[in-house]
Amino acid sequence: MYKNKILLLSFILGGMLFPLVVIAKTPHQLVTGNQYTLTINVKNTGSVGISPLQVELDTLPAGVSYIASKTSERILPGETEHIPIKIELSLDALEGKQTLAFVLVDQAGRRWQRPIEFNVISRIPDVTRMLPNYPNPFNPETWLPFELKDAADVSLKIYNLKGEQVRHLLLGFLPAGTYRNRSKAAHWDGRNHSGEQVASGVYFCQFTAGNFQSIHKLAIMK
Repeated sequence: MYKNKILLLSFILGGMLFPLVVIAKTPHQLVTGNQYTLTINVKNTGSVGISPLQVELDTLPAGVSYIASKTSERILPGETEHIPIKIELSLDALEGKQTLAFVLVDQAGRRWQRPIEFNVISRIPDVTRMLPNYPNPFNPETWLPFELKDAADVSLKIYNLKGEQVRHLLLGFLPAGTYRNRSKAAHWDGRNHSGEQVASGVYFCQFTAGNFQSIHKLAIMK
């Protein structure tokens, strides 16, 4: 499903008024890990033709990459030009309401910036798994990313080489989704149950999500 955001613009080029109607057409929701084409529809409601316009992206939200767009043809009075913008969302793109600022540039180099708002949701993974922590080795803290195919109670237990549990991280019941970036991944500050910094060395993390379990090696280097 797509939604249209209508922007009513009046451009003054060369001392002449160019009234335009610009419609930013975007999918209702964008899912991380995918490519999308956003469409800028520019209608010339004036009486004079408008020189070709190029679309540039001025501000990109974290995790959003600009791939390509095209330059419009000359827009005659009453005509509408459709200018596609292709973007890609990484798996680490921030969820929620995001704003992308696009710029219309004419052949004289004049620029007009306008925003596009869209909603980002997390891709639902095919499997539940824990991903490599980062950084690793680390000092003093690390992030432990993971993916959930289904909603589940999630916890992580940290053990030393003696098999002693030094920390238990309870994340609670989490919905299916991707937990990769620092705002969503599990976080270990390198401290034990008592709040003391643990010694340098190798540790093991037991990741539990519902009935799923896996063990990963961590290394602290001071």
